[in-house]
Amino acid sequence: MDGRRTQKWQFILFLIIVMIMFVVSVIALSAKNNANGLFSSETYKFLFDTRAEETEKATEEVTEAPEVETEETTVPETEETTEQTEAETEPPATEPPLENTDGPFVPPVVTGTYEEEFADSYIIPPSERTEPAFEGRISEYAVTMSDRVDDSFFDDALFIGDSRTQGIQYRGAFANSTFYAYKGLNTITALKSPFVLEGEEEMMLVDALGLHPEFQKIYVCFGLNDYWFTESAFREKYTLLIDAIIAASPEAQIYMYAVVPVLDGMQKSESGLNNEKMIRFNQIACEIAQSRGVKFVDVSEAFIKEDGFRYLTEDESPDGIHLNYAQIDMVCEYLRTHT
Repeated sequence: MDGRRTQKWQFILFLIIVMIMFVVSVIALSAKNNANGLFSSETYKFLFDTRAEETEKATEEVTEAPEVETEETTVPETEETTEQTEAETEPPATEPPLENTDGPFVPPVVTGTYEEEFADSYIIPPSERTEPAFEGRISEYAVTMSDRVDDSFFDDALFIGDSRTQGIQYRGAFANSTFYAYKGLNTITALKSPFVLEGEEEMMLVDALGLHPEFQKIYVCFGLNDYWFTESAFREKYTLLIDAIIAASPEAQIYMYAVVPVLDGMQKSESGLNNEKMIRFNQIACEIAQSRGVKFVDVSEAFIKEDGFRYLTEDESPDGIHLNYAQIDMVCEYLRTHT
C-alpha cells in the first residue's frame, strides 16, 4: 500500500511541475511577443473589438505613425514628355485687338474668359424689370453738352479703369493719352494692387501718379466690377479712391464718368449685375464727384433707347458687357462733347 501511495504522490507532483513549467513558458512567450508589438492591447482592440469608437481610435493611431522616407525615383525625360511639359506650362495665347473696325471689340484676354465668367447670367423678361427709365439726366450736377473738342484735348489725359477702359485704348481713340486700365479692376484693387506698368516695373496707382505731374486731366470709371458691393460699400471705396487720386495729382482736373449699361434684362447672380444697379452706382458716383468738387460725365446717357431705358442690345455687345467698336466710338464722342 505504501508503495502505491508513494507512486500516486509522485505522479501528482509531476503533473504540478509540468503545469508550472507550462504556465512559465506561456508567460515568457507572451512577454516576448508583447515586446515585439505583435499582441499589444491596441492591436487586440483593432482586430477584435467591433465598437466604432475603438476602431476610430486605432485608425487615428495608424494615421499618426511616422512616415518612412522613400527615395524619389526619377524617370528619364523623353522628347515626348518634354514637349508635353512645355505645352502645360506655356501661358495661353492671347488674341490681339481686332483690326476690323466694323467688328466687336475683343480685349486681349484668353478666348472664352468672359463666356465662362458670365455663364450664370440670365435675362429678365421685360414684365419683371424694375429699373427706372431715365429719359433725362441722372443728376443736374452732370456735365452738360459743350463744344466738341478734337483728340488733342486728351493728349495730357490719363484714363483709369477696367476692361471697358481698355476698349477705348485698344480701339485707338485718344492715341496720345495714357491708360492705367486692367481687366477686372474695381475700386478696391485699383488702390491695393500694383497694376500699373512703368517700364518693366509694376507699381501701385498712387506711386505711378506721383511720377507724372504732367497729367492735367484724369478720367476715372468704376462700378462694373463692383456690382457685388452694397451701395454703402461702393460709396466708401470709390470715395477713398477719388481722394487718393486727388491727393496724388492735386493739379489735375478729375473727370468721373458713368458706367455704360449692360445687356437689356441682364441679371448676374443675386448680388445684381443689372442695369438697375448700374444706374444707382452712377448716381452714387455723381454724388461723390459733387462732394469732392470734380466733374461727372454721364456717358450712359448715350445709350438711352426709345423706350427711355438705358441698356445694351445684342448687336451692341459681343457678350452683354463689353462694347462693339461702334459703341466705343459713341463713348468717345460723348467725352469729346462733354468737357
